[in-house]
Amino acid sequence: MDTYSLFEVNQAIKTALYEAFPENLWITAEINDLKVNRNGHCYLELIEKDIEGTKLLAKARATIWANVFREIKPFFEQSTGQLLVEGIKVRLNLSVEYHELYGFSFNIKGIDPSFTLGDLERQKKEILRKLESEELINKNKLLDLPLCPQKIAIISSPTAAGYQDFQEQLLNNGFGYSYYTKIFPAIMQGNEAEHSILEALNKIIKHSSLFDLVVIIRGGGSQSDLNCFNNYSIAAKIANSPIPILTGIGHERDETILDIVAHTKLKTPTAVAEFLIDKLYDFESNLVENVRAITDNILDQINSNNDKLMRMAHQMSYSTSKQISQASSKLDIKGHKLEALFDKKLLVEKNKLHELENSIPGLLKIKLEKEKLRLEKHLKSIALLDPLKTLKRGYTITLKGNKVVDSSKQLSENDTIITKFYDGESLSQIKDVK
Repeated sequence: MDTYSLFEVNQAIKTALYEAFPENLWITAEINDLKVNRNGHCYLELIEKDIEGTKLLAKARATIWANVFREIKPFFEQSTGQLLVEGIKVRLNLSVEYHELYGFSFNIKGIDPSFTLGDLERQKKEILRKLESEELINKNKLLDLPLCPQKIAIISSPTAAGYQDFQEQLLNNGFGYSYYTKIFPAIMQGNEAEHSILEALNKIIKHSSLFDLVVIIRGGGSQSDLNCFNNYSIAAKIANSPIPILTGIGHERDETILDIVAHTKLKTPTAVAEFLIDKLYDFESNLVENVRAITDNILDQINSNNDKLMRMAHQMSYSTSKQISQASSKLDIKGHKLEALFDKKLLVEKNKLHELENSIPGLLKIKLEKEKLRLEKHLKSIALLDPLKTLKRGYTITLKGNKVVDSSKQLSENDTIITKFYDGESLSQIKDVK
């Protein structure tokens, strides 16, 4: 059996790969990792997943040398409006290379921006189809906007210029309207945006009773900054929110999926603030108009019914006087009857009191005799229980210390006891207890 050196095997692999791929070729892949060193060379990890995007099918290293990277990067980003970053799918022109020391890698020579644009658009359409099949596109739009929204939950980066513009416009409005705002900080671009925005939405929904509506705002930026807003998970959460959600993402030309599922889409954070101010102005105007209409209607009714009210007042005055006179006569008659009944009742009660006064001495005498007999009976009972009389009959009392002994269990050998008789006492020592 032949034996080869490692170098020989690696050279054979290199030759085989060169013969298999003698020219540059185009491949499609997803950028899983991208790093640029201080010399300007770009090192990537390319991957391919299955259709569901859950299983990794292939992985390879790739390199874009500095002189090529300086051309590829701006060309791609200007063409797509998308940063060349991890997580996007690309179509690359490259050569397959194998080095005896460093192994297999791709040497990237060019990139096709139209493929990435098409893939991003395809992903967006797939998400919209899924949202539509689940009837989520218009779900948040079906919620009623409050007539007077003043309690606002904000999802934004607290350092973003768009957030500062929103606060300035809203809280310093020219009408003096008051608003309560609470910011739920979130990362508004990049790979961490999805988790951050979902976390903020979950916190708001947990306390939804405290707010009238939610606004998602950010300042301007590149086209690539909008990718996090074309996200199914965030869109589904917005659609199922129990309170209306407004967006002001800061792009007039592009409509994101979040804009589509939100209750109301506005162009910029400032436009969102103006919308909220207009809502309060409309509410105040309608309120003033309604009050004016009600007041005018009441005045018209008062004026049109003035004569009728005057006639009714005269009739009521005459009728009331007549009723008062009749009632007064009835009260006089009832008053005389009550006076007679009172005199009769008073006489009966006086007689009863007189009879009671006469019977009290006799009742007291009988009560005293009964109590005297009862007292004498108790005294006889006490005399029968006198301890001296019991001792005279031949009984004794045994004491241990100052306590009466009524059981042999209270005594022990060598205890000293006192025996009390009718005419004296004796001192004894216990020899045995049985």
